[in-house]
Amino acid sequence: MQRQFIVKYTKIGEVKQMTSKTEKSRRQKTMFYYLTRLSKHTMVCKKFLVSRRGLLEQHWRKSNDCGIVASDMRGGRQSENIKNRDSAIHTAIENHVNRFPRIGSHYYREKSTQEYLHFDLSISKIYSLFLEELTASDELPSITTYRTKNLSFHRPKKDQCSLCMTYKDLYEKCNSEKLKVRTVKNECKLRAATDEVVPLTCNKFFIYQNIMTLRFSTKHAYLISI
Repeated sequence: MQRQFIVKYTKIGEVKQMTSKTEKSRRQKTMFYYLTRLSKHTMVCKKFLVSRRGLLEQHWRKSNDCGIVASDMRGGRQSENIKNRDSAIHTAIENHVNRFPRIGSHYYREKSTQEYLHFDLSISKIYSLFLEELTASDELPSITTYRTKNLSFHRPKKDQCSLCMTYKDLYEKCNSEKLKVRTVKNECKLRAATDEVVPLTCNKFFIYQNIMTLRFSTKHAYLISI
């Protein structure tokens, strides 16, 4: 519709003036440009029309003698191989994105349709991780495919919960202790693999308590006097 509107205010005519009389110019036609003012067509220059409407010269080149613009031939029929390739790429990207856990919301973005990932991630980082898993024979996807996903990595301060922050501190403390234990375990495995003697000491502790004396007396029937 936009191109049809543009062609409506242009006309193709004969060149009125030739700059060279000796050589025959290949330009046999010229274009006249108009704008509507008070229901009348007023002729304007091409530079004014292009700057006024933000157009390109290609819009006029596709018009025929009847003033009809030819349809855009881009994005027509595609072969089955291209369709299957694009479908496989989109499926692989979708599966790769779904492997990253989503971060839930409490207040600020509770009703948002976006999917929030960890704030340490980004589109470029996810794309680089996906490229590391590809082989030499795989088709290389474009990073723009990731940008079409409804993903976000921003973590607003208003969405933080005191209970969740408490659990986060406990988790980080437990995780650090777990990493220390794994480090010691790996060192012991390495020593055992190299036949290195690992001295082990065992300390036995006894809990000593003060012994209390308890007086106990037995009473027999023959000791009772009447």
